Amino acid sequence: LNMSGVREQAEALSPEVAALSAGCDVLLYPPDLAEAIAAVEKAAAVSEAVAGRLTESLARGERALERFPTPDRAAVDVPDDLDGAAITIATACATEIGGRVPPWLLQSRPVRVATIWDDREEPSRVPFGLLFREALKARGWNVLPQGPAEAEAPTLVLVASTPQAAYPVVFGHPRLLADLGAPGLCAWATEPAMEPAAAWRLDDLARGAAS
Repeated sequence: LNMSGVREQAEALSPEVAALSAGCDVLLYPPDLAEAIAAVEKAAAVSEAVAGRLTESLARGERALERFPTPDRAAVDVPDDLDGAAITIATACATEIGGRVPPWLLQSRPVRVATIWDDREEPSRVPFGLLFREALKARGWNVLPQGPAEAEAPTLVLVASTPQAAYPVVFGHPRLLADLGAPGLCAWATEPAMEPAAAWRLDDLARGAAS
């Protein structure tokens, strides 16, 4: 709901009320939460149809939460500022894909956590990857501090990427790029000379595409 295509629509209804009336049960990212709530409440007060949709949506939300009872916070290391039900739903959504965790990834050995984040920073949001690191530490993992590597250690790479805005540049074998299923640039290795070479090649490709 914070996207310009939604905010600029010409309907008489507010975008929040229009979305609710169209059948949406969860309204995501209204730019002004208080204003959005007021708009829905005002519409529900004068329209039986909107009031009915609101009642229906609230009932569906309650049924969804019943499927994910709030866990024992101590048992699952839930941070104090996170909702227990949200943690339970998020845990159910974390899915293993493509095979088992590799055998060299062990709790008993140090690990490094690297992050790739292509969205805009929000002042109210904790830095991407921090909660992941802290959750591993709470489970007894030795998570190495961020910064230059001082020792060999397995690396967990957290990628938060909007596909339409991502163009990967892989410093490794082309099969790694092929596994992503997206166009990109392969620079083969991490030797220092490869970084400017990749930048120059990317510049050439972009200029050629634009001409």
